[in-house]
Amino acid sequence: MSEVEVRIEEAAIRLGLELERLGNVTAAKVVGQLRERYVRGNPRAWWLDLAVPCTKYDSSNLSLSSVLPSMEGRTFLIPEIDGGTPRL
Repeated sequence: MSEVEVRIEEAAIRLGLELERLGNVTAAKVVGQLRERYVRGNPRAWWLDLAVPCTKYDSSNLSLSSVLPSMEGRTFLIPEIDGGTPRL
């Protein structure tokens, strides 16, 4: 497990959040579907050619819960990690 994944898992435990780690095949499918919907072409980094405009938020001024459309249901967190498809 990468350092990023460990830190996310520790934060979830501290906040009392439930994480579901996806298997490699399912994670690759989800990431592929998201790239098809939100990324144009095949840039070296997904954020270099977004299909829709994005909004930047300053985490020092806003909490995540104030930005998310709802705290109900599932939310996918896809961290950038070295060596492989992210699975969180």
